[in-house]
Amino acid sequence: MTMNRIKEFIVKKIISAKKPKWKSVDKIKVAIAVNRNFTEKRWSNLLSGSSFPDTKNWEVIYCKEKIEVYRHFKDAEICFVFGISDVMLRQVSNPKMIYFPTLGLDFLNKKAIPASLTIEQPPPLSAQAIAEYCIAMAIMLTRNLHYSFENRFAKKWKQSNIIPGSVASITQCKIGILGLGRVGKVIAENFSKLGCEVLGCDLITPENKGVLSSFYPAEKLIDFLENIDILIISLPLNESTRKIIDARAIKTLGKNKYLINVSRGEIIDESALVQALSSDNLKGAALDVFEQEPLSRNSDLYHVKNVILTPHIAGNINLFVDEIQRDFVRKALAYNKNNKDSWNK
Repeated sequence: MTMNRIKEFIVKKIISAKKPKWKSVDKIKVAIAVNRNFTEKRWSNLLSGSSFPDTKNWEVIYCKEKIEVYRHFKDAEICFVFGISDVMLRQVSNPKMIYFPTLGLDFLNKKAIPASLTIEQPPPLSAQAIAEYCIAMAIMLTRNLHYSFENRFAKKWKQSNIIPGSVASITQCKIGILGLGRVGKVIAENFSKLGCEVLGCDLITPENKGVLSSFYPAEKLIDFLENIDILIISLPLNESTRKIIDARAIKTLGKNKYLINVSRGEIIDESALVQALSSDNLKGAALDVFEQEPLSRNSDLYHVKNVILTPHIAGNINLFVDEIQRDFVRKALAYNKNNKDSWNK
């Protein structure tokens, strides 16, 4: 028996060991996963208020542990969860809505999604925050401001590692956006408003270029990289994008270029990136995402001077708890209205 099968067997045994505590046969069954940010108290305050009176027809179970999500998932009509397993997907038989609070749904790649399952997620609430993060990192990198932290900890008044090679303004740089989805478009618009020339590259050709001065299809990635100064990655992770920024792509960027990643760490060949940064074959990088998260204390990235590391906070969903909760409720109510006769009581 494989490890996955053993895990699935154990989970099923735990689930069946205790019957779900649903009390009402008439109310809509809603399972909500809670954590330290999406707390039961915040949910209770929202659902007990006057903003959404129709939620009084809900029976809500708050799940603090993964096993509680497993236990109540099968019988719930509507679920708010942070992830999903194959075990849970195989439990779906009746119509069900699942709301994931994240923009990235790469954890669904290669999973068999039942036809009776409706998947919802929030609008790109974090897009503007991510765009502003990219602008901040672009300024930090091009002005060599990250070295000021090094000077501070060394208690040195030092300009020699900041001024040489520093760019006076990011408007002198050509900004390359790799991935022009909901987030990428907002990033492009923000840099364009600053007066930057913005180039784009994507697997899908946009209907119009918008603020882009040039667009490159995916097969022209190398040409795209040759013509930009700052690469900003905002691609979804899938088999066609995994390690798309490999050693060759990084080498193409060259010694005077910068890289900012706000999508998924696996899109970059991390070892090739470390090598390029360590040998000054890439001028600098800002990384908010990594192949392994949390980033291991033993990661070589901690020993690279010309990189800024942040712990997946560029557009973290916990910045938008209230907005996400309200969006979930609105979509759940709309779903129930459209499917009230389809659930088999």
